[in-house]
Amino acid sequence: MKTYILNKRVLFLLILVTHAIFVSGQKNSTLKAQTDKIIMLDGEVKEGKILAIDENIVRFLHKGETSEYALKKESINEIQFSSGRKEIVNHSTKDLELLYLSTAKDRKGKIAVLPFNYITNDNTIDAEGMTLKLQSNCYNSLKENTIRIQIQDPITTNTMLNKAGITPSKLLSKTPKEIALLLSVEYVVYGVANVSNVGTSTAASDWTTYQEDKVKETGSRPVVVKPEIQYGYVNPYALPQGSYQFSYDSDRDKVTETITNDFGHVKTQTRYENGEIVDARVASIPQYGSYYYSDNNYYTHNGRKSVREKKEEKTKSSGSAFSSNNSTITTDYNTEIDLNFFNDQGINIYSKARTSFGSSIDSYLSTLKYLIKRCPFGTKAGR
Repeated sequence: MKTYILNKRVLFLLILVTHAIFVSGQKNSTLKAQTDKIIMLDGEVKEGKILAIDENIVRFLHKGETSEYALKKESINEIQFSSGRKEIVNHSTKDLELLYLSTAKDRKGKIAVLPFNYITNDNTIDAEGMTLKLQSNCYNSLKENTIRIQIQDPITTNTMLNKAGITPSKLLSKTPKEIALLLSVEYVVYGVANVSNVGTSTAASDWTTYQEDKVKETGSRPVVVKPEIQYGYVNPYALPQGSYQFSYDSDRDKVTETITNDFGHVKTQTRYENGEIVDARVASIPQYGSYYYSDNNYYTHNGRKSVREKKEEKTKSSGSAFSSNNSTITTDYNTEIDLNFFNDQGINIYSKARTSFGSSIDSYLSTLKYLIKRCPFGTKAGR
């Protein structure tokens, strides 16, 4: 009987101990399950409780502590929630290498242009849109002004970046080497556009125009001044006797003029089209030979009206006048473009900055062309 009671007590104690161990294990398991984990890009693991996730930071409470920490999302690789859910925030270098396995041979001779960093003090400009616009402009300029290089299409570049969780604002969270490996290219182009609104300028204009009738006009006018003869030859400063004929074709916007001068012993004929000499001839008495022929054409000006004068006379007499008075306000910009080329080893092989000529918003286009022509693959490399 005593033995039975003793065995009963031992059994009861065993049951109590087993229950205590089980409850303790459940508590530990529950505590463990309620712990969140944050794995950093450098491999460090942080355990505790996530309080909130904002756009750029994660608010975190370390296990066993009461102080709140703010962790930058750009430094986080992965979050493992206590519920078992996992979230990749940024791919680690190892992840990228596994995600896009490429060899040096695969990357050889390939280049990609990243979205530009667009900096401006003008809040009316869509800076986010301009990052992609300049990326496209740079890509097109590379196609036109480089040789011996294969250029990756911007759509492909941006798709691969997005798949890896790398937005334009996160580009600097990766090294150029990591970006090159990710995009499977040998070279990557980083660009910065610094665009400053420096104010406005106003230009005023006031003019009168004439609407011409579509007619043709011809005419002639005699010149009756006798030449002055000195020492047996014509005084070049005297006016000869001659004639002036003209014709104006408004359909072709063409004025034809013929001036004939008779010096007595020398006759000249000069023909003009829109003010330019197209034919000049000299006829002389044999005893004087061609002595008086001259390229100066000092004798051809007599009686000739200028082309502008003739056209204004024609249009004023045959058309209608319209007046206009306008002013234009233009926003002026100072623009600087900075380009950097890196290879897949992370080495900067080309770095140049240049201020754009001109003050328009798109003056950067000629600057891009200038810099790209002089890059290692450009048509003017080394100049």
